Amino acid sequence: MDRNMIYAGSAIVMAGLLGFSWGKGGGGLNADDSKPAAHEIAVVDMNKVFAAHKGLIARNEDLKREVERAQESGKALLEAGQKLKNDLNGLKKGSAEFQRVERELQQKADEWKKLSDEATRKATETQAANFLWTYQLVAEQIQQIADARGYRLVINFSSEAIDQKDLRKWQMIANRQVLYQNSLDITDDVINAVN
Repeated sequence: MDRNMIYAGSAIVMAGLLGFSWGKGGGGLNADDSKPAAHEIAVVDMNKVFAAHKGLIARNEDLKREVERAQESGKALLEAGQKLKNDLNGLKKGSAEFQRVERELQQKADEWKKLSDEATRKATETQAANFLWTYQLVAEQIQQIADARGYRLVINFSSEAIDQKDLRKWQMIANRQVLYQNSLDITDDVINAVN
C-alpha cells in the first residue's frame, strides 16, 4: 500500500472520530458555543443587600438611639464640668474650696472619659454584632437561592456606577473582582428573601 494512502486513510479515520466526539459534546468551547457554566454562577451586591436589609436598618436605628442617649449623658457631664470650671476660676488658688472643686472637676472629667470609652466600645461591638447577624442571614438566603437555582458559585460584586468626578474611589474601582456580568445578578432576589 502506498504511504500517501495510509496517511489519507488515517486522516479520514481521525476526522471521523473527531467529528463523532464533537457531536457528543466533548470539545473545547469556542466563542460561538453556548456556555452552560454561566448558569452556575451568580453575583450579589452585598453592600446593596445590607443597605436594604430591614432587620439591619432597625437594629442600626436602635443603636443610633443608644448613642444619642449616651451623648445626652455625656453632654450633662460636660455641662457640669464647665460649671465647675467656671466656679474654680472664681476661687482663690490653693484654698480648701478651690481644691474641693478641682477634685470634683477631675472626677467629672474621669466620669466623662469612662462614659465616652464605654459608649464607644459598646457601639462598636453592637455594630459588629449587627453586621455579623445580618451577614449570616444573608449568606443562608444566598445559599438557599443558589441551591434552588443550581448556582455553584455566588460572587460579591459592586453594582455602583463609577463616578468619574470622584477619582478618590479609583482604588475601589481598580479592586473590583467582577469586571463584567450579564444577567447574573440575584441581589434583588436576596433582598426580597431577607426582608
